[in-house]
Amino acid sequence: MIVMDITNGDVVTATQFSATNYDCNRRNLLLLDDGSIILGDNTRIVKVTPPQTNAPTNTLSGYETIGLQTNTAQSYLHVFAYASSFCIITAMDMASFTRVYQYLAQCASASADDLAQTFQSCIHQTSSTVDTIIFQEGTRFFRIHNQYSPPTFTTSSVHDTNTLNGKGLHCVSNDLVYSLMHGTYSPDSNRIFVAEVNFNTNKITYRRYLQSITSSVFHGVIYAADKFFLVGFSQSIQRTSSSSFNTRASKTNGVIYSPLFSCQSVNRFSHPQITLTANTYTLTATTNTYTSSSITVNDLSSSLPSRSNIVSTEFEGQYVGSCSLQLPVAPHDYTALSSTQTTSAFTYAIESMSVTIPITQFNATKVSSAPDPVYTYSLDSYYQHPNGVTVSAATGDIVISSPSTIGAVTYTVVIEGKLQDCQTI
Repeated sequence: MIVMDITNGDVVTATQFSATNYDCNRRNLLLLDDGSIILGDNTRIVKVTPPQTNAPTNTLSGYETIGLQTNTAQSYLHVFAYASSFCIITAMDMASFTRVYQYLAQCASASADDLAQTFQSCIHQTSSTVDTIIFQEGTRFFRIHNQYSPPTFTTSSVHDTNTLNGKGLHCVSNDLVYSLMHGTYSPDSNRIFVAEVNFNTNKITYRRYLQSITSSVFHGVIYAADKFFLVGFSQSIQRTSSSSFNTRASKTNGVIYSPLFSCQSVNRFSHPQITLTANTYTLTATTNTYTSSSITVNDLSSSLPSRSNIVSTEFEGQYVGSCSLQLPVAPHDYTALSSTQTTSAFTYAIESMSVTIPITQFNATKVSSAPDPVYTYSLDSYYQHPNGVTVSAATGDIVISSPSTIGAVTYTVVIEGKLQDCQTI
């Protein structure tokens, strides 16, 4: 395991030991703020603290580790594992590796390798003692709401009968997640979807993205409803449903699929919202025990050969002509684009003719002699915003033309701001 400084390529630490089962579909590697590394290797959890050569391990016999995550403070470790059609989540104290709780759920996957291709997890933290963990197996979503002091843990689940593979998961709140998925949702086959899953309403909305992908795809990252990266490889890129281009010399190239600065037509489409089935699959408290041991690792931090810089021209700008992208061109006129919004409460009568909800203006820093930054605001076109909701182009304020038409329901309204040099946030 090599830890590098990505700003200059320098090796920070390098550690060697024998691992028995580690692959690209398992999110089993954590680099902690204190410099230690947590690795899930088959049935064991290994904690490496370079340059120390003694590494403690914790093993749960029969359960293969599928994923690891922590809370923000990295005081708790969440271990997801699999055995014989059962998924298990164990919350541990990070310092002592003692069990805080453990839950077992029925899974559909026939093997740990099958589960790894469709398993994802995320966490939404309300405070240092309250958080919500959500994990998925395909279109089954499980939730554990945690209050650590005093200890109270509440579980629930929702599921859909469609078959799609989970590729990333983003917890927006205790009740709402965005799931990055790949597969077939009739009539769309081999496509990327973002599923909006609401535990409060037990509803799911599948939104299709980009073009058909017939080659292999792996896991990705989603960090907002319409912002994601999905990794794959291919010898050709499908720009639209009827046009494509080949990669260099028909070589198989690594591909990042994303609606951000994409060569592909984004081709967004929202399928009708459907109702999920709640709590068919239960989480059952259990007390399987991890056994402690240790292994010896080799510190190679000072013995690796010198690094070589990549040849940037081999990677940068290769397909500009084929892509025909219209993007903000560097050097930009503005930097440090940001939006800081406060949580506010508004009271209004549904009989009101209209309601205006102000927002905090977006920020940016101008470069050199550029004019002062001015944002033009609009509703993000990705979302199906409620009827009668608009945004002031000049101020970004949210205008509800008729409160009686939307009622007392939770809505998501996302505002995009575009600067004079076409940068957006």
